[in-house]
Amino acid sequence: LRDRHGPRSRAVLVGHSYGGYAALEVAQHWPDAVAGLVLISTQSRADTPGARERRRRQAQQLRAEGLDAVFERILPNLLAGASAGDGAILESVRAMSRSVGAEVFERQILACAGRADHRSTLQHLPWEIPVLLVTGKEDNITPPRCLREMKDLLSLREASFRAQAVAEACPE
Repeated sequence: LRDRHGPRSRAVLVGHSYGGYAALEVAQHWPDAVAGLVLISTQSRADTPGARERRRRQAQQLRAEGLDAVFERILPNLLAGASAGDGAILESVRAMSRSVGAEVFERQILACAGRADHRSTLQHLPWEIPVLLVTGKEDNITPPRCLREMKDLLSLREASFRAQAVAEACPE
């Protein structure tokens, strides 16, 4: 970004699912390069031990059974009710899975299992960085409660900023 657009350039990062994890990682390490965040169907928590183990099992199954078999098992969690019954959508999602391939899919699974907890990143993100959070009410993987938690963390960020601004404006 900075090599191409200059040392003071900033970008709005838009991340869906795993891309949201990547956007939070960038925001943690290089907040001065971030002009805003759009986080879609993602969350700020690290995987629980149970979720990490489930992902490791999926990676093992992927090597043993192949991408199509593993993907068919996780497919019901990927789509909301109406979409899950639409043949064209199902085939499109399957085609995307195949275009990614088993090797990349395995790397993504394992990267998700090892991702950092970014609740603190959200809470301490500079107030100048606006954040838009998006999820679907039927999202099975990152349900609305995940979005509410991130919204609460951002509210703490705002409260901290306001308290700091008042302290600076009204010294004792």
